Amino acid sequence: MSRLGSFACFGVLLPLALAGCGMGALGQAAVVDEKGAEGARRGFDRPIAVGATLRPDVRYSLRGAGAPAIHYEAADESVLEAGDGTIRGKAAGLTSLLLVTDDGVVVDFFHLWVKEPTSLALSQLGQDDKAIELGGRVDLMTGESLHLGVTLRGEGQDLGGEAADSWKLDGRAAALLEEGRSGRRRVVAVEPGRSKLEVRMLDRIASLEINVHDSKEKTR
Repeated sequence: MSRLGSFACFGVLLPLALAGCGMGALGQAAVVDEKGAEGARRGFDRPIAVGATLRPDVRYSLRGAGAPAIHYEAADESVLEAGDGTIRGKAAGLTSLLLVTDDGVVVDFFHLWVKEPTSLALSQLGQDDKAIELGGRVDLMTGESLHLGVTLRGEGQDLGGEAADSWKLDGRAAALLEEGRSGRRRVVAVEPGRSKLEVRMLDRIASLEINVHDSKEKTR
């Protein structure tokens, strides 16, 4: 019998309504769901994308004890892979993630959904990391810049996790700069003209046409 199965025998397993919530089923651990695009990729407030990796920020509330030495175990390893403090979506479905001490005691567990990504959303990021989704085109004046981020989606639903991304910018009107974080870039308008940005992640593509105008032009 699996570790999770032994919990079910004692009547501890809670309804599936808990799926994806920030608090563990036993109330002894919680995942910090930070605001903004970065936190969205690390929390359990949305399904994990198939092929994406998540490193959750787990906090504990154990009486008379500090944070234990724990590792993650997936109840269904065909849906979710766990190891080295990370989890990775393998196939669409529902499973449980167990928080297990190094001597074999289950501290808490979470019900997690894994979903196949169907699209990639490209967004402008504000100072507070608030994401505003962009359409297929944006106009900039020379010298202006955009902080961009990408989010995996499954049938319109935002998905969690990070994956390898590829950014390509054609044209001399804009320049593409590294932000130092996965799924982030900065675009700077260099000279009047057009550039096209293409982003790929897990075989999904998002594109953006960038029209740069001379900052000396008079707007109508």
